[in-house]
Amino acid sequence: MRTWLFVAVITLLATSGGAIGTAARQATPTSDPSVSDPSQRRPDCPVPQISPADLVVILREAAPEDPDAADPGGDAVPPADRAVIGDLLATWQLCLASGDVPGVLGLFTEDGIRRLLGEQSPFLGGPAGLRVAIVSISQVERLRDGRIAARIAVDPSGIGATPPESVIVIVEQRKDGLWRIDHLRLAEGSVGETGTSEQNPAAPPQALLRHPIAPGPGVPLHAPGPTVPMRGADVARTGIQFGPAPAKEPAEQWRTPTGWLSDAQPVVARGLVFFGGFSLGARIPLLEAVDATTGAVRWQTTAPVAWAELSDSPALGGDILFAAVQAPVAGVLSAAAATGEPLWFTPFGFTSVTAPAVDTDAVYIAGWGVGNARVRTQNDASGALFALDQRTGRERWRFQTRARFGPVSVGPNAVYVPSDRGLFAIDRATGHKRWQARFSPGAGDTATVAGETIVFAGSEITSGRSGIYALDATSGALRWRVDLPQALEARGGSAAANDLVFVSWWDAPQVDAGSGTPTLRAYDLANGEERWVFRANGSADSRQGVGAGSVTSPVVVGDTVLFGVAVRAPAPGFTGNADGLYAVDTATGEVRWHTSGATPIRSAPAVLDGTVYAMGELRAREGATEGNLFAYGAG
Repeated sequence: MRTWLFVAVITLLATSGGAIGTAARQATPTSDPSVSDPSQRRPDCPVPQISPADLVVILREAAPEDPDAADPGGDAVPPADRAVIGDLLATWQLCLASGDVPGVLGLFTEDGIRRLLGEQSPFLGGPAGLRVAIVSISQVERLRDGRIAARIAVDPSGIGATPPESVIVIVEQRKDGLWRIDHLRLAEGSVGETGTSEQNPAAPPQALLRHPIAPGPGVPLHAPGPTVPMRGADVARTGIQFGPAPAKEPAEQWRTPTGWLSDAQPVVARGLVFFGGFSLGARIPLLEAVDATTGAVRWQTTAPVAWAELSDSPALGGDILFAAVQAPVAGVLSAAAATGEPLWFTPFGFTSVTAPAVDTDAVYIAGWGVGNARVRTQNDASGALFALDQRTGRERWRFQTRARFGPVSVGPNAVYVPSDRGLFAIDRATGHKRWQARFSPGAGDTATVAGETIVFAGSEITSGRSGIYALDATSGALRWRVDLPQALEARGGSAAANDLVFVSWWDAPQVDAGSGTPTLRAYDLANGEERWVFRANGSADSRQGVGAGSVTSPVVVGDTVLFGVAVRAPAPGFTGNADGLYAVDTATGEVRWHTSGATPIRSAPAVLDGTVYAMGELRAREGATEGNLFAYGAG
């Protein structure tokens, strides 16, 4: 069969640069505030995008079996029909490079979209675009059902740096006369959409997006009231919650399994607790709501793409829940909070995603991915920050640069994004960079916006030194810093209230990381003066190390700071009980209560109506653990 050689070769993204160049300055303004990093410029995709709402409708149905895709064969086709394949793939190549994933999906049929998003390793790039070269197209044949199939050789590096991959493509002419891709798969085979290989090949195909448990029509919904709507309690990640907190040690009220060990803070509103987890047994990724009083499941909704997890806290905006979906095709899922009914899904492609933050009408979310998941010989990490319309899920703006972005915080005029290249301040209205500091929160942690000050525990990128940093929110200039003699060994966090900053971390000596102690400190927001220190070592001897483990971000409820501790490996000689929830007086640092059940707490707590909700674990036989959502309240 005739082969066409395509001479479209697009250069890959440049490799990631070093740390911020000018160490003497506290913040580096952008050279041109009207654009993102110039190296992140992408071509435009000329195809109308699939809307996030339409994508939900499509993913509710299963893709039918397609036996012809395994080894397509049929009749030879005339040159005019063969040209259809070449034109369509040229557009596909351009849209891949654009990083416009909804535009790429616009080139596919409904079944083609379902099949693509069900793959473990779909031929789909991320926000930075995927620059590939089509080497050849061969074996173009018309199938019995009228579709046209071909084999294409694709250089995934775009520059001849890797051997071409053989891809089978099947295209179909729609009723409007346009040709669309109905199946695109690597010739060596695809895998099932359950997150592992097909569990039962004889079972009928299932839709990716399902609603396995939904509330009945008579299930009451609480009236609107105080909430814990997102990670860090608000868009600024202040950690301030309505409460009230229990006045004395609370008792466990209920627990419900989450299907995995989660450290994501739960969201609480209108008598429901929301979180991401897995179904027991089949390990299907779920967005879930349970009754805040009993822990009984109220609804479940599956992730809309294959090989997914919902690993960070969702965010609540009004009556709508927004959840980050981590997957080979990552994105944001919107669902009705009362019922779990999916409303829209915005796909970003191959990238990580972190906890979203929502204001009155926008969703902000950040993440990062390699520029080319199929060729990882270079460190070409590309960070992307998105602002989405809450109602439609459509992109308002995006900011991209070569960095590994973490979860965002939002101030009145800017969105603050931590990264391995420092903290970025991005204009909230336009998506343009305002400044970039050489300090940043630790990996996976957020900055706290306290009025005109940005504060966090993290490190100085240029030197690697650990500390607590307070920056001017407008300029990024350093207001004060408190150096720490040891690196942050585990994720901690910060909160701010009443002119105080509360910082938690696992305080471990460099010479003996296995003898650390979970610690909470309070600082004056204005000047960084230390007010008090609380060590959660469960022992009267402050010198006794607890061991290795994790400490959660603190939350502030009135005059009480709460946080959780999970000890992974006790230090030699430590016999106390450091696991659990702690409540500490904000003014004095004196402990008010500590749960005595020896339950490791992995997530920041959510406190509402006198009940504390947190992710924890149960230690079973032979050291095994299982994840649960716990509720603690008055006994």
